[in-house]
Amino acid sequence: MANDFVRAPPDDPLMTLAYAWSFVQPIENPSRELIAGIAERPDRDRFSFFKAGIWGMEGYTDWPTSSWLELAMSPEGDFRVLWKSGIADTIELPSTYLSDWDNAPDAEAALEKLSKRMDESGRPMIGVCGTERIQHANGRWRERPIVWGFDLGKSDKQ
Repeated sequence: MANDFVRAPPDDPLMTLAYAWSFVQPIENPSRELIAGIAERPDRDRFSFFKAGIWGMEGYTDWPTSSWLELAMSPEGDFRVLWKSGIADTIELPSTYLSDWDNAPDAEAALEKLSKRMDESGRPMIGVCGTERIQHANGRWRERPIVWGFDLGKSDKQ
């Protein structure tokens, strides 16, 4: 994900906004990006694949985002996770992001481990809540992702 996004200051410090994965489900047809991410492994035909949606939460309210996670996991517990934004590449966010290899006993533990690692690195999980159409100074239009609670570089030249 982009290095320059910054968490927006909360209006009410008691209401914390966060994004999290939920509903881990096995899948039979992972994305080509995830398949490419495990291509180096000789045991890739033994991997299991999972998908989890990303939800936004604040207080007692939650909402779905267009983003999700795909997980490839070997029988030994080695895994990689692919974050998918749900939209095309933009200046602010890539459409996908592939994690490094790690190890966990099961799919949910793998996603917990990834979430913790992301939080500790200062790059928490996010989900795209929508897009807005913006026009640059040169007259060209493009879509900019909206991630509630984060400023994704609104200072770019428009």
